[in-house]
Amino acid sequence: RDVLGSRGLGDVYKRQIKKDCRGGTSMSLKEYMELPYSMSIIPDTVEGGFTVIFPELPGCMTCGDTIEEAVEMAMDAKKCWLEDAIEMGKKIPLP
Repeated sequence: RDVLGSRGLGDVYKRQIKKDCRGGTSMSLKEYMELPYSMSIIPDTVEGGFTVIFPELPGCMTCGDTIEEAVEMAMDAKKCWLEDAIEMGKKIPLP
C-alpha cells in the first residue's frame, strides 16, 4: 500500500500515464496541463517586468509587465509548448 493511502500521488500518475507502443506516454493536452510543472518567475531588474520559465519544458518561457500578466502568459506558453510537442510526437518530460 502506498504510504499516502490508496489514492497516493504515485497512484494518480500511474492512472494518468498510458504507455504507447514506443514506450512513451499518450496523454491528452488537458492531462499534461494539470501536471505540476515547476514555474520559475524571475524579476527583470534592468527593463522591469518578469520572465517566467518552466525548467522541465526546454525553451518554454515568456514574460509580462506584472506577475499576474507573466503567469497568465506562462500558462498560454505552456499550452502552446505542449500542443507543439504532442503534434510533433516529441517525448514530453514529466514533472
